[in-house]
Amino acid sequence: MKLTGRLENLARGERIYSARFMGDKIYVVTFKQVDPLFVIDAANPNAPKVLGELKIPGFSDYLHPLDENHLIGFGHDTKLISQKGGREPLIRTNGVKLTKITIMFIH
Repeated sequence: MKLTGRLENLARGERIYSARFMGDKIYVVTFKQVDPLFVIDAANPNAPKVLGELKIPGFSDYLHPLDENHLIGFGHDTKLISQKGGREPLIRTNGVKLTKITIMFIH
């Protein structure tokens, strides 16, 4: 495979939990403590760029297109539990989460 383009340092220290490709847009959910949803413009595959980011509590394992302006995120609500000694908080899943996301772009 030939590398066409790349997008680096999107969410340092986080894992990708879900992605959805819709036309020339890519929607990516990463997670460490909150669920950032990134919207990436891939119209020029040689130079993809982040158009926006939305932070949502919990995380989505699956993104499903509802229509051209909405995504549905299926995942888990999370709860942060503080730890002593300044350590990073523990993250516990706290039930199922269903999120309707409205996609709006200003041209």
